[in-house]
Amino acid sequence: MTIMLTSKANCDLILNRARGLAKGNEILIALHDRETPAINAYIKSLSNACKTAGIKFINFQEGVDYGIKKEEITGVIRLKPCAENRYNHLEGFPVITKSYVAEAVSTQLGSAFCNTDIKIYGPEVLVIGRSEDVGKAIAKRLSRFGWTVRMAGRNLREDILTERCLDADIIVSATGQKDLITAKRMRFNQTLIDVGGGDINIDDALKVGVQAVTPKVGGIGPLTAALLVQDLVTK
Repeated sequence: MTIMLTSKANCDLILNRARGLAKGNEILIALHDRETPAINAYIKSLSNACKTAGIKFINFQEGVDYGIKKEEITGVIRLKPCAENRYNHLEGFPVITKSYVAEAVSTQLGSAFCNTDIKIYGPEVLVIGRSEDVGKAIAKRLSRFGWTVRMAGRNLREDILTERCLDADIIVSATGQKDLITAKRMRFNQTLIDVGGGDINIDDALKVGVQAVTPKVGGIGPLTAALLVQDLVTK
């Protein structure tokens, strides 16, 4: 039976700790240029994380007076897509530049292997996506487990990407390309982590009988948000 790698237990632990450390006057602001399904899902995760931790969250809309002063803002996060020069008037604000995705992936995998029936020994990991703050950061983090980590770009020749997927024990896909990983790139007893928000076809994963997979809702996004909020209240 396929195990759904939900992040609820990890999120609860992290956010309960954050709530105990929060002063109650922290404010997190999210900036973005437009709405996309991935942006909307992450905004919801941030909002829920802030509510649980007892801090204020603002999904910033230009032209709205939120009645707050610059010095009251604890953190500002730019969500892609977000033009670098659009919010230049916020220069000097506490912009969060750290990416929490790699930490979320390693936390999720580490706890899964410790607390579930997932059994993989000396696995080969394939990370798809080569961005500095996501794909490469994930690969670097997972190599600390002593695993063999390979990387691939989403534009790799189709047959080669398929072959590498089938060779891997764990696939972490971070491209944002819908259904990049379908049945032909899966095999029985793999572990699949979807960072891109739709990269992995969940229905195919269940049919193939993979060992574990992150769900469409409640996977890496909420854990990434929880880690960000925890960092925010401990600064």
